[in-house]
Amino acid sequence: MGYYTSFTISIEGSVSLQETDEIIDDIEKISGYVLDRSDSVCYLYGKWYEMHHDIGQISLKYPHVLFKVEGVGEDPDDFWIKYIKGGKIQFAAGRKVFDEYNPSKMKPIMEYDKENKCR
Repeated sequence: MGYYTSFTISIEGSVSLQETDEIIDDIEKISGYVLDRSDSVCYLYGKWYEMHHDIGQISLKYPHVLFKVEGVGEDPDDFWIKYIKGGKIQFAAGRKVFDEYNPSKMKPIMEYDKENKCR
């Protein structure tokens, strides 16, 4: 079975198109996945448990590149960003933030329904 994560990998810095292609080829080889891509951003949905080790290894080959990896797991509270550059990593956990109750924002339910058809 396993745990699936949706990964968005951004390749940031002074990177040529040719070098971007080489980096994405390296990511595909090391991950075992074929990536969807758009310019310097690529996407993957799968089980990639060693992602930060793999990208860390690639980042040593391209020390001028910042890899920004956004992950969203199956668990609704599992979302994060990992910044990887030159074999180093910074982890930023996602946070849910809700507005506090504000009586001035209250409105009749029928009015709310008209304004928010999809909620």
